[in-house]
Amino acid sequence: MKVEPAEADNDGEITGCPAPGVEKDRSFHHATTSAVSVREHVVTLSGVVTTEEERHQVEYDAWIWSGLRDVVNRLEVRRRRGRT
Repeated sequence: MKVEPAEADNDGEITGCPAPGVEKDRSFHHATTSAVSVREHVVTLSGVVTTEEERHQVEYDAWIWSGLRDVVNRLEVRRRRGRT
């Protein structure tokens, strides 16, 4: 579906609705702590994931929202205990 004219999401819409990519991203769901905040069209991701790949994938997925100026990735990588 194409919307014309294109309309950017506002901060409230972004905060209230996870991006489709983030919603489907297993790494985001497996984060031990996760938060998404939005201010002036800048998304900030925070929490803990288990690999650097997961950290980058969640950031990449966040860009699906229209009208973003930036994504600040504050996700921390911590390996799960008991794994090598």
